[in-house]
Amino acid sequence: MTGTVFRVLLIVALPMGCFLRAFDYKYWEYVIDTYPELISKIKEAQLHDEAMESAALPPPLELVEDFPHGDVRLGQVSGVAVDQSGDIYVFHRADRPWAQDTFNGNVFNNPKQGPIQSNVILKLNKKTGEVTESFGSGKFYLPHGLTVDNDGNIWTTDVALHQVLKFEKGSQTPSLTLGEALVPGSDTSHFCKPTDVAVASNGEFFVADGYCNGRVLKYSATGTLLGQWGTRSTSNVATSDDDFNIPHSLTLVEGRDMICVADREHSRVQCFNAGLTDNNSTGEFMRSFHGGALGKMFAISYDPHGDVIYAVSGPNQSMRKAAGLTLDMAGTGVILEKWENFDEQPHDIAVSPDGIDLYVGLLSPPRLLEKFHRDVEDPMVG
Repeated sequence: MTGTVFRVLLIVALPMGCFLRAFDYKYWEYVIDTYPELISKIKEAQLHDEAMESAALPPPLELVEDFPHGDVRLGQVSGVAVDQSGDIYVFHRADRPWAQDTFNGNVFNNPKQGPIQSNVILKLNKKTGEVTESFGSGKFYLPHGLTVDNDGNIWTTDVALHQVLKFEKGSQTPSLTLGEALVPGSDTSHFCKPTDVAVASNGEFFVADGYCNGRVLKYSATGTLLGQWGTRSTSNVATSDDDFNIPHSLTLVEGRDMICVADREHSRVQCFNAGLTDNNSTGEFMRSFHGGALGKMFAISYDPHGDVIYAVSGPNQSMRKAAGLTLDMAGTGVILEKWENFDEQPHDIAVSPDGIDLYVGLLSPPRLLEKFHRDVEDPMVG
């Protein structure tokens, strides 16, 4: 009997009888048979403690104070991504923040404004943070999600356009457009404020849709719909594994054939079969990270080096400040570390290919883009 279980059992034993009964194994056989739910909770507590005790964490992530360098002018940073060389991409809203009067229901309130005239996609040098490339002027109405796939293609979601756009590497013209511009919908040819895209190494991709529909859709590399799952929830209490109240961010864990969803208003991360080896398994529930200590899950990014998910969250009833968290993917799903408390709301997160650097996009100044660095050669390895 481990120390954790023994301490908890003593607490249980004292109200039920005398102290000596804590050492009566026939009595514990009775307790185990009579209170199976209690024993299950005790075992969960034991596993949590053992995971925390055995976790060999590397040096902590630290904020890089002088990043980015130079005069980088940003609006609300809704999306951030990293390419295979480690350079950073930022998707920002320039002079058009998402405000209370931005939408009339789910329809963009002022389409006569036209698209944002600033370049809203910036490429930054990974060392200095200086802008090396920029584009996107005249293409977007209200930026949201940003993804750079393994081939260097850029994927975006726009919550006002209700569209997903793919830009081939080096191109400023979309090669693939999904959804009807400025028209929300819930059928297979429309989105309603889509939030994020995740792209597998075989080219298949997933779209989180989003603020209105509460679903995840899977597509072939050429944009053919392969399947979808999820139902929209308007409650802060989930009733099923695929009951989503704003699926806000996606991350792929290809080694486990898994796609994980940041279910924002339910304060949890839900992971499902990605169906990369068997499409018939797509959307089958696999595991969950949940609990008030997570906060509202705004964004997630998987790091295969440490087999962890990095997350940024917002305040909920159990957590007063937005936070940066590291979630244990290999073990019981515990929070391995809280590496930041944010004064402003973080909206997206991306991890570098080597797992050493994290980038966080935020919605309010003074800092709209932050970099965190872990000073180790092999991150997340003790």
